[in-house]
This record gives sequence, structure tokens and C-alpha cells, in this order.
Amino acid sequence: MLIDVNQYYRILPIKQSIEPKLIALPGVTGVDVGLKRVGGEETPEHAILVFVAKKGVFEPQHQIPPRIEGIPTDVIEATFTHGVDVVPSPTTMAIDNKRYYPVQGGACAYPARYGGYGSLGMIVRAAKTNERLWLSCYHVLCGTSTWNDPGVDRRVVQPSVTEGGDPALDTIGEVVNGAYGQIVVNWGYDLYVDCAVCSTTGRLASSDIVLLGTPKGWAKAQINDLVQKYGATSEHSWGLLISTNLTVYINGQWFFYQYRVIPPFHGGPRFAQPGDSGSVTIDSSQRAIGLVMSVDVGGIGTTVNPMSQIIDALDIVVPEK
Repeated sequence: MLIDVNQYYRILPIKQSIEPKLIALPGVTGVDVGLKRVGGEETPEHAILVFVAKKGVFEPQHQIPPRIEGIPTDVIEATFTHGVDVVPSPTTMAIDNKRYYPVQGGACAYPARYGGYGSLGMIVRAAKTNERLWLSCYHVLCGTSTWNDPGVDRRVVQPSVTEGGDPALDTIGEVVNGAYGQIVVNWGYDLYVDCAVCSTTGRLASSDIVLLGTPKGWAKAQINDLVQKYGATSEHSWGLLISTNLTVYINGQWFFYQYRVIPPFHGGPRFAQPGDSGSVTIDSSQRAIGLVMSVDVGGIGTTVNPMSQIIDALDIVVPEK
């Protein structure tokens, strides 16, 4: 069922005005605008969605009202986690752990110093130097905030070490920049990002994403657009973009102004699984709109970090095809 765009943008200011009070409540993990569910099934009615870690545990003074300024609410049980997989294969599903030559976006990769895996995003360029760089999520390429400390191994391996990669042979570059969480700016809205870039000084790097080709630049997402991605775990998948203003709590950090993607049809496979983090979401016009940042426990949707915020945070350029 598609979102009524007029209804979405009518409710959005109300969602944003009440949001500070909602996210201050114990157990709230996110806020969005979307279709209200009844008995697990979507209805045509649009509502303010309040995600909680567990339903039915609120004290009376913390109860979420059934309506806010005349708009219905829908309390949904969901928690969100970064989409990396820290368990070596075999996992619950087969993953793409091939050694790509040349390296392509969507391929399995991770820091040489860690076990686990995520996905590469795409080739971008540094705005100041025009250097070609691999883009992915911060939690994929950097791992932790110590990535830039003296003596830390900043190499990125494709495939990851736990998926058969050898740092001596499979290093594709070294992390050169990263940004995570809130970035305060002096104009407009603050940025909320999970992104990093590494050099392409290792194996030959292709501008292509596996099965998807080369993106034709970037764009801001459009509600109800059919999008796709290629990631190491679930590989090629399709999704329906249903929000451009998701607020979500991930690993102790609030992220605002995020995108949310769900399966394109009821009961379909999730757009992303653990291990797909860092893969690029492509819109129906073959443009990059963001990076897969988190998956949820509860099937509410995949969080995509907007490319517009990433570009400003890292000072990069997304090449036109």
C-alpha cells in the first residue's frame, strides 16, 4: 500500500513538533509518519508511528496518547541495529564473499583488524583533491572511534578476513576519513550520518555496483519510489521507500532525517540484512540516494542514511555516469 504524499507532509510538522517529548519517553526507539497497522496489517489511515523496544511496559505518566492534535498514533515494537554481521559464515544464509577483481560496490569488506563483515558502497571523489575513494558506513570501514589513533591498522580487506580475505593480498585501501552521529552546522539542519571513505590504493577499483552498474550521480529520495541495492548478505534486493524523515535510535545515538525502506509487497523479503550495511541504495532513475545504515528487529524497515547528508559530512563528490 502506497503512502499518500499529501497526507504524509500534512502530518510531518505535527510529528516533528511532538517528537522531542516522544523520544524522551523510556523505551522509545524511533518516530516516523506512515500507515497505521491494525492486527499487523496496514490500513489506509496515516498516523504518527512510535517505535518502542517493548510494548505494554509504559508507566501511566509515560503512556503514548492514541491521538496527537487529531492525528492517530500507532505504537510498534521495533529495535534498530547496525547492519553488519559479526558472525563468520556459514550464517543463517549464504553470503557473497567472492574476491572481486576489479573491486565493485556491494562486495563484502571490513577492516583488517576485526572479524565480521559489511558491504562496500560505491566510488566517490574527494571534493578538494579529486582522489577516488571507496564510500561505505563508518561502522563498516572504521569500526570504532579509535580508527585514526597512531599505530592503528586502517587497512580495509575485500573479502573480510573472516570471509577468507588475506590482508597481505586483499587490501583495497586505507580509511582516510569518517563521520558518525550528529554534526553541528551553522546553517539549516544538523547532519546525522554514519559514513566513511577509504583510499583505492589497493586492488583495481570499479565504479560499478555488483549487478547494478554505475550510479548516475545522486539524488534526494522520493516517497513511494521503488529502490534497489546490492549487499554482501541479501545481495540484490528491491524495496519501497516510504519515509524521508525517520527518527531512529541506534547504538546509543539518535539519528534524524533518515530514509526508511520496506519490502515492495506484503510478506516480501527484507530490503537488507545484517552484513548489508554500507551498500548503496539506488533509486528508479539509477541515482544513489544513501547508504544502508541499519536493520530493525521486528521487520519495520531498513534505515538508509541520506546521500545529501553524507556528501556534506565527508566533503565528497558523487560522479555523474
